[in-house]
Amino acid sequence: MNQRHYSLYYALFFITFVISSCMPVTTSPNASNPTLNSTVENTPENTATVVLPTTTPTPLSTIEVKKEELKGVKIVLVHPLDGQAIQEMMQMADEFNQDNPWGISLEIQAAGSYVTLVDEINNKLKTSSTPQIVMATTEQLADWQKKWKILINVDQYIQDPVWGLTTDQVAEFYPAIWNQDIVNEQRIGFPAVRTMEGIGYNRTWAHELGYEDPPLTLDEFYEQACKAAEKNNISGVPGTGGWFMDTDSHVALSWLAAFGSSKIFDATTGKYSFNNDENNRAFTYLRTLSEKKCAWNNEIPTPEESTEPYTYFASHQTLLTSLSVDEIPIQAAALKTAGNTDDWVFLPYPTEDGNGVVLSYGYSYGMMASRPSEQLASWLVIRWFSEPEQMVRLAEATDTLPLTAPTFELMSTNQQMDQAVALLGIAITPPSDSSWGKVQLALKDAIWEDMVQYQLIYGVPNSPVRTTEEILKDLDNIAAEIVTNQ
Repeated sequence: MNQRHYSLYYALFFITFVISSCMPVTTSPNASNPTLNSTVENTPENTATVVLPTTTPTPLSTIEVKKEELKGVKIVLVHPLDGQAIQEMMQMADEFNQDNPWGISLEIQAAGSYVTLVDEINNKLKTSSTPQIVMATTEQLADWQKKWKILINVDQYIQDPVWGLTTDQVAEFYPAIWNQDIVNEQRIGFPAVRTMEGIGYNRTWAHELGYEDPPLTLDEFYEQACKAAEKNNISGVPGTGGWFMDTDSHVALSWLAAFGSSKIFDATTGKYSFNNDENNRAFTYLRTLSEKKCAWNNEIPTPEESTEPYTYFASHQTLLTSLSVDEIPIQAAALKTAGNTDDWVFLPYPTEDGNGVVLSYGYSYGMMASRPSEQLASWLVIRWFSEPEQMVRLAEATDTLPLTAPTFELMSTNQQMDQAVALLGIAITPPSDSSWGKVQLALKDAIWEDMVQYQLIYGVPNSPVRTTEEILKDLDNIAAEIVTNQ
């Protein structure tokens, strides 16, 4: 402060003193100018702390791709879906191409079937001309990763502060669905489509049979299946009425889980375990259902008959049927065609404690390794498809489960779908190992031998019938050989 400023300061002070000495004394400070009527001692405790405004740091991406580099990038997504889902995927791609702010071009290719898709990708992997995104099962993604090291760990994109998902968005996914794609501590896929294996149950017919409550325990399931079979035998429809046998590998895995064997594969050791007490009890239970004719299968259908359970369920030839979520509309249509207005529900597989178990499985998006700009563009496509508005459209087009709670709130559902979603908290998933694709075929053969083939050869004198332990021991050996040759 220079001398001129000091002179001006003293002049102002003198004028102020004179004026104030001529005014009445007041005990109240002048609110309009408190600095002139009060003195504040400049002590440390009275010194105001000046807080300067701060700015939130701009998050920095860990992905070294600039936004401008995304313009004109072309992404190809191949999927195995059919029916309405093909058109829905094409429509969604058109919308993405029109609206995405980065100038990314998305092309959707329908393989026609899952087998065709796997064959096509296997051939393209040999020529290094793979699409950037493939929709496939987790075990198939794991197989490609093991053989080719071609898939990207999606976590690096999910967790990116600029391009990724928020913690809240991740938390919206149902845990069983979200955790399925982790293989060897890497997230090799992102959920796309999920269904669920459960039990269709005719509640109206069960009430007529004298049962008010659904069969949630193994004993209750056995009793009601046998009661329905007995009722039909008396009514002139022998050999029907109970559980319609389904030997699909997902059904078999559900039954094993019902008896407590939820982890048939140990990822740490890389080994399968089928020949144990739980699985022996499961196979014995199923064989007994077959032997007592409380479960049945139409072995040699005429051209007019169907081996599918939908028509049998609609005509009171089966009280309980194995059913996946994507089959719910098919079953509903069969009931409508038969003029059957019975009340039916979607149940979990029964367990000893009555808590039940269901199996969730399906397809995931796999990101193939490519140029950095293509990988980021691929992630942005997947991220867009994972928004609730898009997930709802794909779930409804495929008649499959909502992947997140917000998606469920937007969906148009029926009673059976609501019941299935309520069971997601007890859902388990198949092994995510690359070997599962082949091992599940061996499991399917094993349950077939245990139940259906057992029916055929049981009445033949001196025909060899393997014990459940022999079947499961053989299954262990086959699984071990598959793992070794992977």
